[in-house]
Amino acid sequence: MEEQANVPVFKGALIYGLIVGAISIVIALIFYFIGQSLETWAGIASMVIFFLLIIGSLIMFRKEYGNGYATYGQLVFLSFIVGLVAAILSSLFTFGLYSMDEGYLQDTKYAAVERVDKQLDKMSARYQERFSDEQYEMVEERMKEQRKKGIDKIEERSALGLAMSGLFGAVILSVIIGLIAAIFIRKNPDPTQQ
Repeated sequence: MEEQANVPVFKGALIYGLIVGAISIVIALIFYFIGQSLETWAGIASMVIFFLLIIGSLIMFRKEYGNGYATYGQLVFLSFIVGLVAAILSSLFTFGLYSMDEGYLQDTKYAAVERVDKQLDKMSARYQERFSDEQYEMVEERMKEQRKKGIDKIEERSALGLAMSGLFGAVILSVIIGLIAAIFIRKNPDPTQQ
């Protein structure tokens, strides 16, 4: 049992975090160069790959550093550190890309505005069916105010702000993945074999 307590979680987490971060950057570059980085499918593909990389890191940690064993707490902590390191690398890359390519930053903002408009159009259609003309006019006025506030927020965001929001999102996602995946991946040593 003492051997299990000395598992170098932080060392493994840093190594896997660097690997996950590097792979995430390569994928982002591929999508950027083929002009698909702002497409919905590319975002979903990136999330799925990130999800699989975190789970792969947990499995490899258990195998390489834990001699086939890893506790729930170790795996959750590992997913947090892996996600943090990968997110820092990806955010630095994103900040650098936005700083070098101002057009890409504007395209990102434009894509965000389009998503806001699509959501508001769907809401508008639903409300138009449900409400009378008078009620709908009041709702429509509020939606216009929401759109203006949303677009103003998007336009005010800097390259650093966009990179930081990506950092926080990736860390939170990695912890959630770790909390769930660790349930299935954990394997405590059998005390009878000691």
